Amino acid sequence: MTALITAADLGIDTTSDQGLFDWFLASLLFGRPVSQNAAASAFHKLKSDGWDRPDHSSQTTTIGSGTSYGKATTTG
Repeated sequence: MTALITAADLGIDTTSDQGLFDWFLASLLFGRPVSQNAAASAFHKLKSDGWDRPDHSSQTTTIGSGTSYGKATTTG
């Protein structure tokens, strides 16, 4: 089994409000059916592009070769 990626591995300090938001963002990415490496890469890309603030969280962005992260939709 591969070791799990932790908040510390992603450089997230969960003792701050920003760190908690970052952890929330990471949890959304890691909860998707993608590899840990892809989720970690997407997390770092979102952070480097300034998408680590609540005012940007309702937008949609494309990462890498076309993986789209954004508003989740559900059907009932």
